[in-house]
Amino acid sequence: MTGELSVAPSCNQTNDLNNSHDKATVAATPVVAVIGFSNSGTPRVVAALVESLTARGLKITAIKHYPHGHEPTQTNSDSDRLYGAGAVVAITSSPDQRTAIERVVQDSSLASLATLVQIRVETQPNLIISERFKSSPVPKILVINDRKMDESVTNIVATVGRDRATVGRDGPNLRVTNYSFNDLESLEEWLQKVFIQKPVVAIT
Repeated sequence: MTGELSVAPSCNQTNDLNNSHDKATVAATPVVAVIGFSNSGTPRVVAALVESLTARGLKITAIKHYPHGHEPTQTNSDSDRLYGAGAVVAITSSPDQRTAIERVVQDSSLASLATLVQIRVETQPNLIISERFKSSPVPKILVINDRKMDESVTNIVATVGRDRATVGRDGPNLRVTNYSFNDLESLEEWLQKVFIQKPVVAIT
């Protein structure tokens, strides 16, 4: 199975996703990462964007990275108990939602997670917004605080905060638009204009 992650606003290519049973061609879903140091406000920005874009009728997938591990959100649930008993994958399904807990042998890249999202035809999103994944090549929104971002971080396309971003070097990253925490609606409108495309799905 192969897939290609959309890393540029102008990406209009399609992905060929193959296995032994079927073939699906899915329009590449735009991916944007929101990054920043701890306590900079990245969860606030991601939640606001997801809420406002969803209110406009768009399908948004949110991915959050926990580099030091995390716990299932619903402790003591049936699926949690099955997972704790040793299940490789524990899935809970109901008419309006489905959750899954899966064991993995190594950390997943943003590209691999985006590919998983794109082959789920019933939930094909208009945009994937991730929190963290600063080493990924996808376009990034930097949430600013008083700390200087590592200069190895690339492809910053916008910033959120009171002041212009400082990323440790001169260059195009210093000439991106800065959005206020009080005007995230403007950032949402910009995301729609630059990144979001209507998904096209064809199953053969």
